[in-house]
Amino acid sequence: MVGQLWTMGEYSAAITLEGFWNELLSAVGFSLFCAYPIDIFDPEFQMNGIDAILCDHTHLLPTGDDSEMEMAIYLALGEILGTGSHEVCRTMAANHRSSWGVVPKAESTILWIRKNLPGEAEEVLGLARHHYHASQSAVFA
Repeated sequence: MVGQLWTMGEYSAAITLEGFWNELLSAVGFSLFCAYPIDIFDPEFQMNGIDAILCDHTHLLPTGDDSEMEMAIYLALGEILGTGSHEVCRTMAANHRSSWGVVPKAESTILWIRKNLPGEAEEVLGLARHHYHASQSAVFA
């Protein structure tokens, strides 16, 4: 249900429903697995509500290879920012969000880039997406 709401652009409703699920989890105690159809590379990706979602979950599981995605991101950062990418990477490492549940490093890095490098984010992430898909194609070739 939360995934459907998110897909329809009803971000506030998805977050409200998450709150109801969390209340029920506290009262009854059971395991719940949520699925959000989010393409974090998508230029249409919406930052609205993502912080609330990440704070409401204990773990985020990627659908792809996190280490390959991380390599693609750092490669793209280096290509777009040049030597400035080293300072950006140090700043990212110093700004970990402890309020989030366990978020894979690549996804956390993409969220940081979207929030802190808005002018370069789409170019970096577009190139990272290209590198990531190329690495995945090579694996399956």
